[in-house]
Amino acid sequence: MDAYLNASMILTGMGPVNDLTTPAAKLFAIAYTLYSGVAFLTITAVLLGPVAVRILHRFHLELDKGEVEESDAPGHDDDAANTRPDRS
Repeated sequence: MDAYLNASMILTGMGPVNDLTTPAAKLFAIAYTLYSGVAFLTITAVLLGPVAVRILHRFHLELDKGEVEESDAPGHDDDAANTRPDRS
């Protein structure tokens, strides 16, 4: 139990543990560190999620409404386009 307690405290960045003598105190410290670590990651994801989405949308290339990509055109086949003779 001591190794699990030390690992959970170090994993969540709370540092080394002072001497905890009772098993109940050790279990509480383990539960507290794991809960606070999960809560921190969840709150960070909720707060930074919209910022990350905004950044990703900034780099997105938008097409005009009337413009269709060549690969999305109906009847377009990539292999057929490469094997067609050039008609100049």
